[in-house]
Amino acid sequence: MLKNNCIALLTVFLLILFITACQGRQTLSIPENFKVEGSIITWTDVKNAAKYRIEIENIDTGIIQKRIVACGDDLNNYNITPVNYHIRLQAIGTGKKWLDSPFTEAL
Repeated sequence: MLKNNCIALLTVFLLILFITACQGRQTLSIPENFKVEGSIITWTDVKNAAKYRIEIENIDTGIIQKRIVACGDDLNNYNITPVNYHIRLQAIGTGKKWLDSPFTEAL
């Protein structure tokens, strides 16, 4: 009987620990107003984002490059080959409380 009570108590404790650890983790919002003007990238900041990542896909080869960026950065500073490409933006969370946002639609 004591053994069964200990197992039940341990199970309840582990369940509470699991639920508590999973609470509070939220996904960041998708960045809004993402645009490229000339070679300058801009967007509206996402609350609680630690940083931002762009994903650049070369349309011809399918090669994808990822870079950490800041609003107002010049894409010319990232050694991107001047070809046709799609570019998307993602807000990056801390991983502890805030999870990364989905990517924006490709430009």
